[in-house]
Amino acid sequence: MQTANKDDDAGRLVLAEDIEDALTHLERGGSSAVVLAGGTWVMRGPVRGENDDKNFVSLARIKPLHQLDLSDEALTIGSMITHDTLAKFIQDIPHLKCLAQAASNSANPAIRRAATVGGNISTRDFLQPILCRHFCASKP
Repeated sequence: MQTANKDDDAGRLVLAEDIEDALTHLERGGSSAVVLAGGTWVMRGPVRGENDDKNFVSLARIKPLHQLDLSDEALTIGSMITHDTLAKFIQDIPHLKCLAQAASNSANPAIRRAATVGGNISTRDFLQPILCRHFCASKP
């Protein structure tokens, strides 16, 4: 675990080394502790009046969360995989075309390179399943 700011005040950043470390810091931080994935949701927090009193637990160093693997049976997408990484990984796989389109058309290029799949699923405004169904149904 590494801490960018060792003060006990809000605004502390903890770089968790593994899932157990992240869970420990989240439990210890209580309601002031927030998971930080790609950071795109957090960047707009002040616009929504959020995050002024939060401490962040980054998942960036947790290697298993960066897993991206395709087998004959399944596509495994770690929660720290960005939309851009996912789109590029599956772009030439015909049966994953809908997912590739959704990942490659989300937000703008800068956000796609930072926004994580897990971070987006964790937001309170998660609409991607609805948007994906609509997008794929409207395309030949």
